[in-house]
Amino acid sequence: MKPVFITTEKYGQYGNVVKLSNGIIEMLVTIDVGPRIIRFGFVGKDNILFEDTQDLISRETKDMDVFGEGSVWHIYGGHRLWSSPEISPRTYYPDNEPVEYEELKNGVRFTPPVQKWTNLQMVMDIVFKSDKKMVVKHRIINKGAWDIELAPWALTVCKAGGVEYIPFPKRQPELLPNRNIGVWSYTNLQDERIHLGKEFMSLKADPNVKGKVKLGLNNEEGYALYFIDGDLFAISYDTVADGCYPDGGMSYETYTKGSMLEMETLGELELLGPDDSVELEEKWQLFDSIPLPENEKQLKELVSKKLKK
Repeated sequence: MKPVFITTEKYGQYGNVVKLSNGIIEMLVTIDVGPRIIRFGFVGKDNILFEDTQDLISRETKDMDVFGEGSVWHIYGGHRLWSSPEISPRTYYPDNEPVEYEELKNGVRFTPPVQKWTNLQMVMDIVFKSDKKMVVKHRIINKGAWDIELAPWALTVCKAGGVEYIPFPKRQPELLPNRNIGVWSYTNLQDERIHLGKEFMSLKADPNVKGKVKLGLNNEEGYALYFIDGDLFAISYDTVADGCYPDGGMSYETYTKGSMLEMETLGELELLGPDDSVELEEKWQLFDSIPLPENEKQLKELVSKKLKK
């Protein structure tokens, strides 16, 4: 494996970032706020992640005052760690404070301050495992004095212009359904961006189509793919068949609106006592010069050749 170089630099309006690079792939992680994996891609090529450079997506509501009067949550863009189920204000912690970081072997650990009011501690470890494969490990620790039920929830916000594929479960029970698809109320199932195939569900991120779409799935196969600008971005993670997942059994959710598409993995709901923790690990792989498959047969062949969980 090529050596991994870890440096700090300034990046746009995000201020200080930690840069991890092996000369093939590079990743930038914010440390003045967040943390957010704000850039991910091949060296010298465009960012595959969405950046909210104009601060168009934020949340400033009265219930946010529990974190301090006038608190505002900003999406910033890129990849973030949340807790599920989505509840305001708990989910929308305004993570606008400096982030501590420490180097690991071939990677970095990012630790923001303990959240006010929720008393949750978020930790994110990012480590190169090969030249084109990284592990992003998320951990949530209950630093409060009372039990709290939650599931780890990792959201990767990609820029629009690509197509996402999510596999349906392969289990074939004789008399029962093998998949649960969650549909959020604002989603129009006749939306041209949605396609339900035989073995895959796909979602196109088209910035020219109005409206928003959010879907969920019991993703027992444990991976999702995003084809963008001739590259393939793959996220894989461990799942539990019939696990106790949020939102009616969703271990994977996806959302698109305008210039972004979210790839969202979830862990099981757990009751965390004081100082208990829960983890969710994702494996990220990036491949170049991968054309969009013309059918599901080509897609399955690609998965068998390229994707290694």
